[in-house]
Amino acid sequence: MDTCPTAPLWIKNYQTGTTGLYIPGRYVFETLGYRYNWNATTYKSTITYVENKTGIFTADYTVAAMYNSTNPTQGSADENFYQEMELPIPDEFSPKKIEIVEKLYNNMFIIELEGDHSEFYKDAIVNTGEAVRQISVLYYPLKDITRINVCMRTDENNTIIAHNEEYMKHSIKFTFDRPQNLYDKIIILDAGHGGTDPGTKHGGYNEKDLNFNIIYKYCKELFDESDIKVFYSRSDDTLPSLYDRAGLAARVGADFFVSVHQNSNNNKAVHGTSVYYSTRNKSTFPASDPESKTEQTELLDGKIMARMFLNALLDKLGTVNRGIIDEKFVVVKEANSVPAVLIECGFMSNPDELKSLVTKKTQKLIAEAIYETVLDIYEKYRKQ
Repeated sequence: MDTCPTAPLWIKNYQTGTTGLYIPGRYVFETLGYRYNWNATTYKSTITYVENKTGIFTADYTVAAMYNSTNPTQGSADENFYQEMELPIPDEFSPKKIEIVEKLYNNMFIIELEGDHSEFYKDAIVNTGEAVRQISVLYYPLKDITRINVCMRTDENNTIIAHNEEYMKHSIKFTFDRPQNLYDKIIILDAGHGGTDPGTKHGGYNEKDLNFNIIYKYCKELFDESDIKVFYSRSDDTLPSLYDRAGLAARVGADFFVSVHQNSNNNKAVHGTSVYYSTRNKSTFPASDPESKTEQTELLDGKIMARMFLNALLDKLGTVNRGIIDEKFVVVKEANSVPAVLIECGFMSNPDELKSLVTKKTQKLIAEAIYETVLDIYEKYRKQ
C-alpha cells in the first residue's frame, strides 16, 4: 500500500456536466514504475518505461499522521474559507527559522523539520474549518526529514486559499482566507523556464538557473521583509506551463505580474536590457497625487510598468537601453488578467554580459531594481 502525499481533488467538467477524482499523474505513473514527463509544447503527458523497474510500491517515506477535513468536497464561491490553525513545533526548533514553501499548483504548502518527529505529530494538530482539506505528516528516513503537507481547498473558480503566519514560542499560528482578505498588496514574480526547459544556454550556464536565483533567492530576501505578498510561479526547478503561470494572477487576485528572463542572439556582439509588455490589461490603480485637486485618470498598465522597470534596471546595471517592446507573449497578454511585464535582463550570448549576469553582485542588483520598482509602483499608484 502506498500513500499519495498530495490530496486528490474533485474536478467538475462544466461542458459535460461530469465530475471526476483527479490524482496527480506524476505520482501515479512513478509509483507504478514508469517515468513521467509533462511536454509543455504539446500539452501532453509523456509516459516511458524504465528498464528493470517494476514499480515503486515501497515509498521512501512513512506516514506519521494524516488529518482529513470533515468536508472533503470542493468548495463553492460563497463559502467562508477563513480559518485559524495552530501548528505545534518541537521545543528544539525556533518557529521563525522554519521555512514554509508554497506549492501553488498543488494547492498546498510544505513545512520541513530535520529529524524524525513522527511521535510528536501523531495527535498534535487540530484541523477544523473549511480551508484545509488534509494535513499529512511524512517522515523520510534517508533524508532524516519530517515533512508536513498542508493541502488547501479551492472554490469553484480554483481560487488559491492563502495564509499568513504568526510565530509563537513553540508554535506557528496560521490564518487562512482568500488572498485579498489577508493582504492589501499582492504580486506575482515569475522565474522564467525551469525543469526540462533550461531556456537559453551559454558558457555552461542555463537561463532557468539565473532567473531562479534572481527571483526566488534575492528578490525573496527583499520581499520577505516587506508588506507585499508575493506569489512565486515556481519555488524549485519545475516547469509550470505558460498558461498556468499567467493564470496565477486571477487565482490570487494579484495587482500585477513580473516575469524575469535572459536574452540571446546569434550575433554575440548584441547586448543590453529590454522589457516587454502589453497594454491589453489595465489595473484599477489610478495615479496618486495627494496635492492635486483634480481627479487622476491614468491607470497603471504594462507600458507604464515596463518603462519604470527598464529605467530602474538601467540605473542599477549600466547596460545598453534596448527599449520597451509591445509584444503578445502569453505571460504578458494572452492568458493574464493584470498588467504584466517580461524583463530581458541581458544577453547570455554576449561573453562580457554573461560574465556579469552569472555573478551574485549583478543578480542582486537586478533583484533590487525589481523590488524598488514595485515599491515605486505602489507609491505612485493606489488601489480603488
